[in-house]
Amino acid sequence: MKLLGIVVLVLVVGVLAVRGFVAEGQKAMTPGTVSMVKPNWKELKRADYGFKINHPQDWLVEYANQGVELLPKDNPKVFDADLKREVASPGVNIKLVDLPDENADAVTQFIQFRPDGYNGYKQIKKYPCTIPNSTHATAYEFQYDAGTIRFIALSLIVQNGTRMFNVTASGRSEDFEKFRSDLTDIVFSFGVLK
Repeated sequence: MKLLGIVVLVLVVGVLAVRGFVAEGQKAMTPGTVSMVKPNWKELKRADYGFKINHPQDWLVEYANQGVELLPKDNPKVFDADLKREVASPGVNIKLVDLPDENADAVTQFIQFRPDGYNGYKQIKKYPCTIPNSTHATAYEFQYDAGTIRFIALSLIVQNGTRMFNVTASGRSEDFEKFRSDLTDIVFSFGVLK
């Protein structure tokens, strides 16, 4: 009887967890689960940075210091009043940070201080997260305000030893919603190379 109670409890918790992370009509996905390249998509593999990620084949790939930006071919730019510059809307940024100590949980520290950089920061949802070849990882969606513009972002923060990856899809709320499915698939396809 006790075993039956445990089984029922596990099933209820599982159903509630899935309901909490998947909106009605959306597919259940978590970071690291989108491993196959979809039709009309391609894989970007950067051995020098230690990661791989999938994206639509018509998206632009731009390289910057310690990072990569993925952009829809005809994406608009919007002015981010906090950064005082135009930013892609939407876009996916992958930034790499080299850490001084592989034993520190840089992911938790990053998450604790992230709200300080955004006006009107509000975490919307947290996703269950397991990334192969990583020591720490978390994924969550948040919103923030830049001047009069509301932004939505989906962020995956991954640590692998002395490397931390910040994979963030963001855009003006209406742009993010228009591209939500692709942005989610891109971020959740991120993988750490061995």
